[in-house]
Amino acid sequence: MSNKIIVSLTMIIFLFGSIMAQTDVSPGDGTLKEAITDASPGDVLVLESGGLYTEVVDTAYFISKPLTIKAADTATEMPVVQMLSVDAGTTEDGPQFFILEDGASLTLQGLEFNGLAYTPDTANYVPVENLFSFPLVNNKQIGTVKLYDCYVHNMTNKIFAGYDSDFETLENVNIDSVIVENSRFYMVEAIKFRYVGLNYLKVENCTFWDMPDFGIYLRGIGGKEVVVNHCTFHNVGNAMGGINGSTDPMTRFRMDTPSSISVKNSIFTFQEDEPAVDVRDDGITGVISHCCLFEIPAGINPANTTVSDIIIADPKYANAAEGDFTLAGDSPCLAQADDGNAMGDLRWDPNLTSIQDEIQIAETFKLAQNFPNPFNPETTIEFTLENSAHTDLSIYNVLGQHIATLVDSKMASGVHEVSFNAGNLSSGIYLYKIVSGEQVAIKKMVLMK
Repeated sequence: MSNKIIVSLTMIIFLFGSIMAQTDVSPGDGTLKEAITDASPGDVLVLESGGLYTEVVDTAYFISKPLTIKAADTATEMPVVQMLSVDAGTTEDGPQFFILEDGASLTLQGLEFNGLAYTPDTANYVPVENLFSFPLVNNKQIGTVKLYDCYVHNMTNKIFAGYDSDFETLENVNIDSVIVENSRFYMVEAIKFRYVGLNYLKVENCTFWDMPDFGIYLRGIGGKEVVVNHCTFHNVGNAMGGINGSTDPMTRFRMDTPSSISVKNSIFTFQEDEPAVDVRDDGITGVISHCCLFEIPAGINPANTTVSDIIIADPKYANAAEGDFTLAGDSPCLAQADDGNAMGDLRWDPNLTSIQDEIQIAETFKLAQNFPNPFNPETTIEFTLENSAHTDLSIYNVLGQHIATLVDSKMASGVHEVSFNAGNLSSGIYLYKIVSGEQVAIKKMVLMK
């Protein structure tokens, strides 16, 4: 399957938080490892748009301090990270992307992680096993791990390897929080915790598909809080042609002691034998609500959680085989979430005019929704600048390809309007992005001919 599947709003950047020292990292082999080694706690490493970052020596990036690794603010293509450190034909284990050591906190934003599994590259390299793993040492305290706007695919093992039998003997290894937002996961295995402790997990606006294992599996981390909101799960937990020897539930919660879960506003499609949500302990309370299930004979195993507002219907994806889960205009999932939006990952909501496409840096800097919207063929875009600055206003398709530049000049503060004529474009969803000084915003618009 091509890597150039629809990415919708993965260009949206995380615009909040304190500003740390930023270091631009050039593409190439070993450059990211060197930048991680040289970084001070709290630094931000900025990767180039579309850059390829490889590692042929070390089998993992070791993180032992707070760090952010992100795409450049103006990136129109995701930087790609690959591990090429274990040659095919050896008896060595596969590499990891990150090993989190004592004192680590890590934010990843706007990046693609290609593990090379199930691709022709395995003729040359042993594929990556895990995105996040842990050293086999007791008494490790890890801070918050955040994954924003990332694409993680083609790995032989876990997104978070907090369950693997190698870690069964570990004691007092804990992560404070894991927050996963606006990210996509294809041909990898679960966010999985048991032997590594976890206090809080939030998974929101994410898509999981064609995964030969659980999407999320939590066990033995009782007394914690788990939130799964606006996610799309498709073909998760099936045997996948023998890659996995058995089928698994799409999500399983077996925390062993009293815990709270919230699974809502999500879509679960195509699971041969197992439940979409499998709650295994009566001590788990919470809600499973406003979800759509389709082609899941086993349904939901709720235990003592409260289940409500479940739809059993075809969500009408555009093309699930190609990773396009955009909902049709007559999808039964539209406007059925508890917040009035569509169920599932909001990037697939064709009517989205809020949430992630309305992120702003400050109230005095604003990118308004185009009007009219939908439009044919002309529309007006209004924006407000807080300060006089060089400003770029550009149009992109959902693959991140540049379509047109509407503004590329220094502009005064205040309210501005620009017209856009899409007479030469096909119907569909387009993005418009403004960069003015250090301020950035992005929105979605719909051309309907």
